[in-house]
Amino acid sequence: MKKLRIITLFSALLAVLVAAQISCNSSSSGPSETTGHGGGHWSYSGATGPEHWGDLDPQWAACKSGTNQSPVDITDPVTHASADMEFHYKASAGTVMNNGHTIVFTPTDGGYILVSGKQYNLLQFHFHTPSEHLVNGSAYRMEGHLVSQAADGNYAVVGVFYDSGNGNNVVETVFGAVSDTENHETAVTAEVDANGLLPSGMAYYRYSGSLTTPPCTEGLVWSVFETPSTAAETDIQKMENLYGGNARPAQNLNGRTINHMM
Repeated sequence: MKKLRIITLFSALLAVLVAAQISCNSSSSGPSETTGHGGGHWSYSGATGPEHWGDLDPQWAACKSGTNQSPVDITDPVTHASADMEFHYKASAGTVMNNGHTIVFTPTDGGYILVSGKQYNLLQFHFHTPSEHLVNGSAYRMEGHLVSQAADGNYAVVGVFYDSGNGNNVVETVFGAVSDTENHETAVTAEVDANGLLPSGMAYYRYSGSLTTPPCTEGLVWSVFETPSTAAETDIQKMENLYGGNARPAQNLNGRTINHMM
């Protein structure tokens, strides 16, 4: 009888510990867009859609109360003649994942960019369809985000629009390797060069914004290329079929200036 009582007490304690662990996991805000979307439950529609993100987790309050949110509708940019960005991306192996929100590629060492002389190392790139940023109210078929981080923890994100057309080798390589199974990480041994994602025209729009997914952290340097690139229709359709649309609506500028850098 004493032995049975000990076993029963142990089982009860184990159940409590398991429940506590589940509760902890479900309440975590999890990684942000900068590390591949994940974490707590959010989506692009319904009760967990963009208009509710700020209410789903206290750590996501900026999604609701922030005044420098992204994406935005790019209208009436102010011309600024001095481009201040240099690209030093390099080919790298890495991993690709369908994390339930997007297709994300994480390089082993993908190089860096310089913004006003400050170095930001490439962390990952991922995609949205339709484009999250608008230009004079219109969206493109797809948008790529190349997310980089400086040594001080600040982020710079480069946005590239894509229309249906000639295939893009980088997109084809990454999309061809991704699994349809959510959160299944696949190694990509072929070296992927993020330079291949950039368009031919180098003019871009610059503004201060935020992550476009929870926790919607502000203070990011956004650089969105003016000239779109192209991707194969089959690749764009793969994004559309996997996610059915994964673009946050355009946010209020709240007096921010968008510079046109050339």
